[in-house]
Amino acid sequence: MKFPKIGISAIGYECAEHLDKVLAPWIEFNEKHQNVIISTAHGLFPETASLGFPLLSSDATIIKLKAYEEKGLIKKFSILTEPTFEKDIRNATLKALFDENIDYLWLLDLQDEIYTYQDILNIIKFIQRENYISYFKINFKNYVIDESHYVDDFIAPRIWNNKINGGVKEFYYDNEILFNNGKRAEETSCIAISKNIAFIKHLSWVGSEEYLKRKIQFQKIHYGQCSYKFENGKLQLDNEYYARSNLLKPIIYNE
Repeated sequence: MKFPKIGISAIGYECAEHLDKVLAPWIEFNEKHQNVIISTAHGLFPETASLGFPLLSSDATIIKLKAYEEKGLIKKFSILTEPTFEKDIRNATLKALFDENIDYLWLLDLQDEIYTYQDILNIIKFIQRENYISYFKINFKNYVIDESHYVDDFIAPRIWNNKINGGVKEFYYDNEILFNNGKRAEETSCIAISKNIAFIKHLSWVGSEEYLKRKIQFQKIHYGQCSYKFENGKLQLDNEYYARSNLLKPIIYNE
């Protein structure tokens, strides 16, 4: 079977811990099918910079990504040299992908999104059948506190069809896309891919105390609020957030 050409837009900062696990299935898939182009960018969000974090990752993130590029396992690795908003870090990955005339743009966070080979295969077969759809959302299995507990209420846009709406132009906000015909993705057709097809492991709220506190602080600056808090030495749902927002707390499942 001939698969569409997939362009992976991947960004990360201080993400060495899970980086190899994140990239491995994509590299494996491409070795077999020769249809995946990976473009990566390293950048520090201004919000994170305001918290006193360094411009360049202090772990092995940059070293690892340079090595992947040198081995030809990723097409392009860019390092942004000043604090940069999320949309612009993502946009820094696009030229290398558009130069390859990709069929679909697929967003990947190097920090915590862990697909399997079978996940990728299932999703590609699905979007191939639904090739008139502008973009697709993916169900993420959001791990919280540790890798034994998760919530299932996170469904996020991740794949955009580059062959309709004049093709993808750019990210205009975080992970939101503008097409070349002037339409924002949310003004076009969308399908949420069923959990029965793929339910992606997402280490969204799992990690060191430093990482979790940094993420909470970032969300409070970026969104003005956060649904989690770090208290008594562990991550917890913030009951005040749910009361204030008049929202039901998500169910935390034990795997």
